[in-house]
Amino acid sequence: MRARRLVIVALAMTLPAAGCATDGRAGPSEPGAAAMDGEQAVVVHVVDGDTFDVELSGGSTERVRLPQVDAPELDECGYGESSAALEELISGDTVRLVRTESGPARDSYGRLLRATRLAGEDIGQLLVRDGLARWVSRFADEDSRLAKMYQQAEHHARAVGAGFWSACGW
Repeated sequence: MRARRLVIVALAMTLPAAGCATDGRAGPSEPGAAAMDGEQAVVVHVVDGDTFDVELSGGSTERVRLPQVDAPELDECGYGESSAALEELISGDTVRLVRTESGPARDSYGRLLRATRLAGEDIGQLLVRDGLARWVSRFADEDSRLAKMYQQAEHHARAVGAGFWSACGW
């Protein structure tokens, strides 16, 4: 996992503006986060910086969207870096998909809304902390644990000018 985080930092450093690097650490997880339960699935395809396809234990494939996280779209600054970072982090790996406390099971496009954990780390938190995605506060009431984690990660990213916070003028 450490090697993968270093790749994220390296990708963030390739952005056009100077000062985009972070220390690459995910930071402490919310105390209750380690106890979160969820279904395991294998990531079979990364769509972009916040969406990917998984194969569930029963053999079916589902598209998953990270809740409370927004990565750049195809026509936005940082799309390639964000997508490549998520691909490097989770492609081909077995991840744990965790439902939000009170949010919907699916978004308006039919994608599963699931926090995603790999080796005990929250993938959304890693992306937000490294300035490769941002926290979407309007969905904070769907899961206060995630909101607290992501808000702290974004505060850090903004403070150090990580990734897109300096490169793209977010």
